[in-house]
Amino acid sequence: MPLAEQHGARIVPVDSEHSAIFQCLRGERLDRVRRVILTASGGPFLRASRAELESASPEAALKHPNWSMGPRISIGSATLMNKALELIELQHLFGLGRERIEVVIHPQSLVHSLVEFVDGSVIAQMGPPDMRLPIHYALQPPRPRARSARRLRPGALQAPRFRGAGSGPLPGPRAGLPLPRTGRRLRCRPQRSR
Repeated sequence: MPLAEQHGARIVPVDSEHSAIFQCLRGERLDRVRRVILTASGGPFLRASRAELESASPEAALKHPNWSMGPRISIGSATLMNKALELIELQHLFGLGRERIEVVIHPQSLVHSLVEFVDGSVIAQMGPPDMRLPIHYALQPPRPRARSARRLRPGALQAPRFRGAGSGPLPGPRAGLPLPRTGRRLRCRPQRSR
């Protein structure tokens, strides 16, 4: 980020959650932001028990209920480890401290992120689970041209559901929590063969 600032460059995020936050913050000042709420679908194992997770197959992990993604991203979503990385990215992209970031589970994948301001108002970015929208937005900011892709049909919407991400057997979001708070660097060690 310092290099982008040094050269007057603007980094436009492509990930759906970060793109949503970028859109919600357009024209806003960060000192007016109370918190950013990052959403996670919960993936294919949202309601799985620890025992079910221990016997889950890679094929089951690749079957996301809402998104059509490649294998690496699908596995990251199934384990919620993608949220750990997204927490770290969020801190660097927007300069927000960890205390101003919350993760919630939103199984419908329609609300991609929310921003709450100090006056209590909340702006949410909504859309179908389709990566073409954030990619299109990144290529055409600040006013993307009309496009033909999946559209959100308000008449078909149900009330959005949210729950805290700290519960459940998957540690993904919790794995990213200590890093933005402490700024520590952790090394990945290869597992020793037995």
